[in-house]
Amino acid sequence: MNNKFLGILAASAAVVGGVFAAAPAQALDVELPVEVKVEPFMYLRTYNSLKFTVTPGDLNATFKDATPPDYVEGQVNTLDPTAPTAQNIGAATTVEKTVNPLYRLWGPSGVTADVNVTVVNDQLTHKNLANAATNNSATMSVKAGTGVQTGVALSPTGSGRTGSVTLVFDFGAGGAQAGTYSQGSIKITATNP
Repeated sequence: MNNKFLGILAASAAVVGGVFAAAPAQALDVELPVEVKVEPFMYLRTYNSLKFTVTPGDLNATFKDATPPDYVEGQVNTLDPTAPTAQNIGAATTVEKTVNPLYRLWGPSGVTADVNVTVVNDQLTHKNLANAATNNSATMSVKAGTGVQTGVALSPTGSGRTGSVTLVFDFGAGGAQAGTYSQGSIKITATNP
């Protein structure tokens, strides 16, 4: 009978293929090694879109300083037609805009990240001048030295690690035209090296 029982036990252990202990005792101990691996992951938060306003100051416009005259009835009154119009309003053909922070990044302790901001679509088209021969687009680029971080140590708590970028908009020789330029895009890439 014992031989039949041990034969069945041996066959069962072969089928299961796991650790199996058998002994004529009241209790058995089996130690198993256990490990758990936490996969590196990151959580990136940024904006839905980026919208900028180009001001006269961005275009290096200066305004003529003038004191308006008083109107006196019965006298010859004139208004200076050159005051206070902007001078050199088209002098600047490139404009820089900085976004700080552009993103916030979290991850478990022990995770480092390399972050890179790149331009996906560098041509922004003027909505009202799309069919015009000139000045219908602006070219966007990332300013050198911005938008790149390497070896950023992440944390799962707090306000996250932040990064910024400076975008350069080149309106060409004709300068910026009043209106909206759109359809440009950038990409934020965060990797765990």
